[in-house]
Amino acid sequence: METVAAVVVTFNRLTDLKRCIGSLRKQSYPLSSIIVFDNGSTDGTADWLSEQTDVCTIINKVNLGGAGGFHHALKYGYEKKSDWFWIMDDDCCPEEKCLEKLLAIPDKEKYAGLAPTVYEDGKVPVSHRANLTYSPNLATIQSPLEYGVSEEAISEIDYASFVGLLLPYRSVSAIGLPRPEFFIHYDDVEYSLRLKRKVGKIALLHSARIDHYQAAKPSVTTYPIDKLWIRFYGIRNSVWLKREPWSDLKPIHKARLTGSFIKTLSAQLLNVILHDDHKVKRIKFYTAAYLDGWFGVFDNEKPRVILGQK
Repeated sequence: METVAAVVVTFNRLTDLKRCIGSLRKQSYPLSSIIVFDNGSTDGTADWLSEQTDVCTIINKVNLGGAGGFHHALKYGYEKKSDWFWIMDDDCCPEEKCLEKLLAIPDKEKYAGLAPTVYEDGKVPVSHRANLTYSPNLATIQSPLEYGVSEEAISEIDYASFVGLLLPYRSVSAIGLPRPEFFIHYDDVEYSLRLKRKVGKIALLHSARIDHYQAAKPSVTTYPIDKLWIRFYGIRNSVWLKREPWSDLKPIHKARLTGSFIKTLSAQLLNVILHDDHKVKRIKFYTAAYLDGWFGVFDNEKPRVILGQK
């Protein structure tokens, strides 16, 4: 029987974590281990985890973000040599037969990973499963999938978020671990890119369901200054993903990417000047986020320092 280690990262969401662990315990295909990385929670999570005899807990006093958490938790599981690693946030609940269905996919060995369908509020969002298409501008590299196919269908895809992605040991051996310096946002996109380049496609099984409860909030034009810091990582990481293949780009594509970078940053700064409060701080913040992405600088303390929160 193949061994499967669940890999969960949590931070101050004890109620969600309890529900997630409960759903993992109910899987019809039994897990060999449940690994939880606690990112320095202060809501009683560590005390509760200490009472769970079937959970392997890694406590970290400093919040390393989702990317740091997945890096260390997957590293721990990999060193224990499980056959599969089931990666998810603490706000996920797979249906009872989810894992069983995934492992029953025909010829599953030919795929880089296996993924269930994500549901949010009873609907299938487009953000968690996609194909990856590069273009020389700062537009997203994710191309949403078309749904409406048979539930029993399997779609071959490039990208699956860290909401129920099931990875075989050999894939982790081939590409390594998630990049901890990403902190949060796009770490799963970067990881999927490596899978695509070095291993192959991910199999999306439409009949396997996992519910994601803390759905991403709609984008807003202006973030309150005390909440703005979280935007830094998404901007930096997405810009870096577009800039990373620079040496392989044709001159015309380098020019287009540079033009897109200048245009996007300029539009962001103009919006701050026209509409936002704390203009100086915001200008420094956005300029640093875009430039750090362009030049590959990963200083995760920087956004709070710029905003005077650290």
